[in-house]
Amino acid sequence: MTQCPSRTLSALLETLTERLQMGEIRPSQRTPWAVSEELREHILKVCVNPGDTGYLLHLARACGFFELWDLAAGLLSCARTQDTNPDLIYYAAILALRTKEYETAAQLLHEALTTRFPDITLERIQPLLTRLKGGEDALLDLPRQLRRMGLSMFDGLFNQLLVPMPLARQNGHDLRQAYSERFEETCTGQNIPHRLKLLAAEAHLNGISYWEEVNMAHASWLAGLCREADTHYANAKALAIETKINPIHYNCGVFSWLSEGECNSLSSRAVPDRLGVSDWKWHFSPEENAAAIPPALGLVFGCDSKYFRFIPKLILSLVRACRADPSGSAIHLFIGVEQPTMEQLTFLTTVSEWLATHDPKVKLSFAHGTLTYRDGATYTAIRYLMLPEIVARFRCPLITADCDGYFPADFVALWRQMANSSDYGFRLYAYNHEGKQVMGEPWGFGAGISYFGEPDLLPPIAHFLSDYLNTAYSPQNPTNWCVDQCALAAAFRRFVAPRWNDLRIKFMDEGAPLMVMPHHVGGKEALLSHDGSVSMVDVVVELARHTPASASSVSLSS
Repeated sequence: MTQCPSRTLSALLETLTERLQMGEIRPSQRTPWAVSEELREHILKVCVNPGDTGYLLHLARACGFFELWDLAAGLLSCARTQDTNPDLIYYAAILALRTKEYETAAQLLHEALTTRFPDITLERIQPLLTRLKGGEDALLDLPRQLRRMGLSMFDGLFNQLLVPMPLARQNGHDLRQAYSERFEETCTGQNIPHRLKLLAAEAHLNGISYWEEVNMAHASWLAGLCREADTHYANAKALAIETKINPIHYNCGVFSWLSEGECNSLSSRAVPDRLGVSDWKWHFSPEENAAAIPPALGLVFGCDSKYFRFIPKLILSLVRACRADPSGSAIHLFIGVEQPTMEQLTFLTTVSEWLATHDPKVKLSFAHGTLTYRDGATYTAIRYLMLPEIVARFRCPLITADCDGYFPADFVALWRQMANSSDYGFRLYAYNHEGKQVMGEPWGFGAGISYFGEPDLLPPIAHFLSDYLNTAYSPQNPTNWCVDQCALAAAFRRFVAPRWNDLRIKFMDEGAPLMVMPHHVGGKEALLSHDGSVSMVDVVVELARHTPASASSVSLSS
């Protein structure tokens, strides 16, 4: 039996239906979420079942999408007579904020908080409520404040009504930062046509901003309009620096992205070594033998002295994997360490010399020194900054990878299978199998592990990567995070992507992994103990067990 709506709800539905039939309710540039067909569907659902609170809430939100704030508030009020959930009070606060009723919004938010958290002292939230009451869009900062207090956020059904929205002029920088992050997250989940609607509405409501420009750049990039995208990225970078807005973590590459023109110019000039790796000291495994018989594969890793804790397990897992393989393929391991300790240097020297003498399957060369700028961004770039020196001496395919991983027992078989079927391998999580990027940003390109299977092209690729990093990294940037991904993505675009149909490209996240990485086992610390922890001493002890009886023993003090 169909339930009859209340008089109030009946009047709201009648008004809404009449205005819709008269053509008064239409999407506009200000209402990117508004869809007339969906509004009609929600009206029908409420008419059939007016006692369903969920239907009422979705209809109220749909009215908000059309900026029908009076009807949205009325429908939400009807829902609140049926459900005392404090989430609905929070929804009412959002509607009050959107109509610039700041004092009402503050009162409703206070009511929602005290109802949901009756046993919690909310003194730390009071400044937010005061700012909201005073005319700032302080509701935007509520998720951060609740996280700091260890409290869960309200349900997000009405959160779309906060993006896009006209920002109050008196908003503090923290609220603009919160809005920027919310806008970036919202755009990321939209397809290109709808993203463009959001961007047009945002520009109409608030003008040009970092968050609008970076997302306009992404939309242009995914549409294949790369020059247009480069212009928007440059604008986004300038606006982020000027307004001191921090990009969300996956957009940090905006500070390090070089345009196509800037990339083209790298080959026409001498790029100075601003990061300092050309001054590093190298310890090569016996050079004359390596030059005479190139290795079948080179593995390149870089780290600082702190991340060196992953290196012993990396080395030992490779030695064991190669020892178990009957083919005898020679693999050369290259490790670069920023400011290693004396113990770490002694360890690398000991292992390198032992391998050169006793193991024909594995060789170890290493470099060490000090980076001009020492931070997480440059540490991840060490593997690429080492490449020019490596390819000048060794002609072989290369794998570059994060050092916080280790090799599975069947690594050699997995590598050989890849080498026989692939020219390159990358973590192409943003690409389809036709070679088209379908999501994310240009630097949305996994640098965790990459395979370069064309030795003849490695010298120009290596120099491009090094030149890119030495050009794009800047201590003046708010952050240089993602600079390694920017460089790798640009190299892919320059050397590999144009030949996609002629090359065999492996998606490194598909099939059995060539390395066990933190995301496979539950994090970095879990990786250290997974399949057994390994220290420098453990490596030396195992090498000693495999030292011929006639040879001298091996130790860290030797």
